[in-house]
Amino acid sequence: MHVGLLEISRGALDTAETRLLSVHARSTAAGETWFRSYAADGLGFIALLRDDVAEARRRSRESLELITGFDDTIGLSLALDLAAWTAAVDGRHERSAVVLGAASARWGSFGQQLYGSPDWQSRRQGYEARSREILGSTAFEAAFRHGAALRRDDALGYALAPATTTVLPVEVVLTPREREVVALVARGRTNREIAAELVLSHRTVEGHVGRILTKLGFARRTQLASWWSHP
Repeated sequence: MHVGLLEISRGALDTAETRLLSVHARSTAAGETWFRSYAADGLGFIALLRDDVAEARRRSRESLELITGFDDTIGLSLALDLAAWTAAVDGRHERSAVVLGAASARWGSFGQQLYGSPDWQSRRQGYEARSREILGSTAFEAAFRHGAALRRDDALGYALAPATTTVLPVEVVLTPREREVVALVARGRTNREIAAELVLSHRTVEGHVGRILTKLGFARRTQLASWWSHP
């Protein structure tokens, strides 16, 4: 499995495909799904590099569905990156930004992004640049932060959801005042403290926070703080 991923990094796609198809076939025959999920990831990355978006999309879904059954942060991180890169090529740029945020947060929870590999990181930057150019940096960062704040099951659910599902509109959804409120929430301020700092009533601040949570699809202030504070 790892040799197959290494061969992808080296650009030896035919050799990588032979390795990964072998893993996939043997896992399938044995009814084993963990290694099969990794093999599906690798085959999806190969499909992307060959501009076969339909195959990449199919392999991405296979990997995400299989990794759902395992508490495997590395496998989930890899599967989310594949889903994000595929979405970028497929023209689903908001989805790509959200899933990139989810993938990045998970890689960062245990080590360096994409195994610390400059080759893999460079490829990700290319797909990220596509979506950033289409969305604009502000909207891209908003979607990225939202993805970074998603819990495991929510990230999986979003990545597997129909292509029409959105978490954030393409346009930036927060008003300048709402951004001020979010920034203070991220700094740990209570509603009363925010009201005093912005010279607003406590009830007005409560209303702002409630609307912001609704707009962004969050249930808790901690999610809001994580979304705003993620680099």
